[in-house]
Amino acid sequence: MPGTISEQPAAGPWVRRLADGREVHLRLATPRDILPIVEGRVAAWTDLGQAEQAYCGYYRLKAYIYIIAPGAGIVTGWVEGRLAGFTFYAARPAQVRRTTTSGRVLLWAAGQAISGKLGGPLAWWQCLRWGSRHRDPSAASAVVEGHGPAMQLSTMPRGLVATVQTDVDFRRLGVGTALIDVAELLIQAEGVQEVALLVATDNKAAIRLYEKRGYQAAGLGRQGGKDVFVMWKHLGATSGRNESHP
Repeated sequence: MPGTISEQPAAGPWVRRLADGREVHLRLATPRDILPIVEGRVAAWTDLGQAEQAYCGYYRLKAYIYIIAPGAGIVTGWVEGRLAGFTFYAARPAQVRRTTTSGRVLLWAAGQAISGKLGGPLAWWQCLRWGSRHRDPSAASAVVEGHGPAMQLSTMPRGLVATVQTDVDFRRLGVGTALIDVAELLIQAEGVQEVALLVATDNKAAIRLYEKRGYQAAGLGRQGGKDVFVMWKHLGATSGRNESHP
């Protein structure tokens, strides 16, 4: 029987028993996982319309950046061979921002565009435009208690958990909790003791989940044209459940 995630090897993979008795196997994403991650993300959006191709290109690029950025990554959860959910994390968000303009990323993106995987030059341009309007959470501006005027999360000395997503077929089973637990474990392994996340102010279900995990609202921000709460947690806290049976 799997133990708690904190008792399992820091390098992973990790295993968590779900509420229905099945196991979710968690591991860090590799470039081979980018396509199912993008497909899972797009499936959650129903109003993309003509912007779908641009969003796919943008998210493909974002996933690659997080996979190669130092102290960052994407935690994926797999149930019976299916991608049940994923979350992006960064121990130091500023490193993700720096990786965005690195030569390695630019070469990879150019190769994707030339190969047609981003749909050609027009789609690539649309991808860049989408990205400029829907920036990474680490670039979001927020007004946070004790930090004066609005500032970017990338300037805060805290880790970041972003885009916690669970497939509709695996919700309310503990997948999201397991993803967050692993992301926090990896952030803490980098020597960071506090973590922040953004959540839409009208996403009540997600807010309840984060509160159960020990997160507290600390301020308001804007991301992608939406109002969001900035929520923080000290990773030394023992809030929420961390058993092998969520």
